[in-house]
Amino acid sequence: MFLTSIISSFVFDFFARFKMGGTNLNFFIIEQLATLSSESLSSSMNCLGGATPIDYLRPRVLELTYTTWDMKDFAEDLGFSGNPFAWNEERRFLIRAELDALFFHLYFPSESDGSWKRAKGETDTEIQGLKESFASPREAINHIMDSFWIRKERDEKAFGSYRTKEEILRVYDTMQECMRTGKAYESPLYGEDGKPLPLPATQQEEAHAR
Repeated sequence: MFLTSIISSFVFDFFARFKMGGTNLNFFIIEQLATLSSESLSSSMNCLGGATPIDYLRPRVLELTYTTWDMKDFAEDLGFSGNPFAWNEERRFLIRAELDALFFHLYFPSESDGSWKRAKGETDTEIQGLKESFASPREAINHIMDSFWIRKERDEKAFGSYRTKEEILRVYDTMQECMRTGKAYESPLYGEDGKPLPLPATQQEEAHAR
């Protein structure tokens, strides 16, 4: 489940494009792609109130995936025995944005002030070169999202702005602020128990208008 969510993210897609020389994603290429370790997924995060990425991912991946009875066994493997989730395009968009925001934090670790966090074994020369290319993780994320120009064009045509990027950065910034203040990220989509919450009224109205 967690591997599926990782390879569906924008950041993983971006990295994969640099490894592909054509249109085939062969196994020897897959084996070179940068996936998150089980250790990073099971380590607590300050912005999640001490919860782990696994705790955060589980209800979101479940809701995105379990939309038909065909996936009943999958849901039960995750400890869920309820009915499939209704397909709500607006809600799915917001869930995906929450997932992408977390993956950007995991792939591009930052200090509480938003600056680059030195990776284990990273040298002064390496971290300096990184900062010369991108002053902060957020700047790198901005660059990555702008590289998805088809997504950008479709958003601008449908909504008048690059809505996907804006929502991901909004959640990312909220998580970054949580890191600074020590306050846990509060999702408008899920309660503390991980159970889905109804969409806020304003977002339901916006979705209906679209």
